[in-house]
Amino acid sequence: PDLGYQYSLERWFFNWLRQNPEYATEDIRTADYVYYPHCAMLRYIDFINNLVRNANRSSVKDFSGADGGRAHEAAMRYVDEDYLAGFVAGQLLQSPAYWACVNNTVNPCRLLTVMMEHGRHEHPRFSALFPDAVIVTTNAVSDSPVRRGQYL
Repeated sequence: PDLGYQYSLERWFFNWLRQNPEYATEDIRTADYVYYPHCAMLRYIDFINNLVRNANRSSVKDFSGADGGRAHEAAMRYVDEDYLAGFVAGQLLQSPAYWACVNNTVNPCRLLTVMMEHGRHEHPRFSALFPDAVIVTTNAVSDSPVRRGQYL
């Protein structure tokens, strides 16, 4: 589904790369990055929506205070552990292109991924698996470590 630009950065970036083939190469030996498209934000929204449905609430706004915090934490844990560190990492670690990229001794390249709003500090398991990955993110959450200057 189209979630609008605010929640579709991951899909927008993938489409941008497809529309700009001059930024891609067929020869993995010359690549600077290997890109794996995914949509962690969609998984996050689906998880929250399932919580709402299963709790017989009318909207996510019905989760306030501690309930809202627990819902967010549960969704983040699911996205990090099951989706990113589970499914996405599993796909990457089975990808010949990924291994050719990182094992290239002449021009080693890195994983490039995009995550809407949630950065490396909010996905510790996935980040631990790919510590050298370049993660493009938008981060405007007021209580994030990035906003507090801890990662600047």
